[in-house]
Amino acid sequence: MILLFGAEKGGVGKSTLATNVAAEFARQGADVLLADTDTQPTGSEWAAIRAENEKLAGLTVIQKHGAINHDITKLKDKYDHIIIDAGGGDTREMRSAMLVADLWYIPMTATYADAWTLKKVYENLYEQIITIRPELQAMVVTSMGSTHPKVDDRGTIEGLLQERGYLSESFALSQAVLYRREAYRTAIGMGAAVSELEKGLRDEKAVSELATLFSEITSYAR
Repeated sequence: MILLFGAEKGGVGKSTLATNVAAEFARQGADVLLADTDTQPTGSEWAAIRAENEKLAGLTVIQKHGAINHDITKLKDKYDHIIIDAGGGDTREMRSAMLVADLWYIPMTATYADAWTLKKVYENLYEQIITIRPELQAMVVTSMGSTHPKVDDRGTIEGLLQERGYLSESFALSQAVLYRREAYRTAIGMGAAVSELEKGLRDEKAVSELATLFSEITSYAR
């Protein structure tokens, strides 16, 4: 499967999602390629730290820029899964990745800033690519959610998507919600997934959130 994490706006947790999912696939024994296309190479730096820890399942990382679809197509038969970590914005890397991805996750926070960019994501990216690749499945995923018990970030995003008439079978809202937790920042710094953190650093709520997301992703695996 070729899995893309990308959004129109930066700072919404794309690399956090990409690295955690890549690590989960590797833990299951899959041969995983993490393609880092971001000019801020968080994924590559995470992978370099990971490679130094023999206890963590290995994976391959490459840095690619420009029209990456040709390179990804050449590599897809060599790996069980390819995870693409795209930079924020409507970039050449993002658009070319959409040409080859099976599943596109769009991290979104329940903020005005993300609400303002949603139209660009849907009309400038999704509506254009779906005419070329109707098989592409797009999923908006609630990222960096508030942990306050009275705040429903996913519900806010769902209401916005419904209000604008964006929801459909091929442009859906993920059941997963990843909250703003220290464990995600800790895991990035250690080259790990939240599920790989040792006792004392491990946050079972974060582990459960990742498990929900990973289960959803694997249900789409081809």
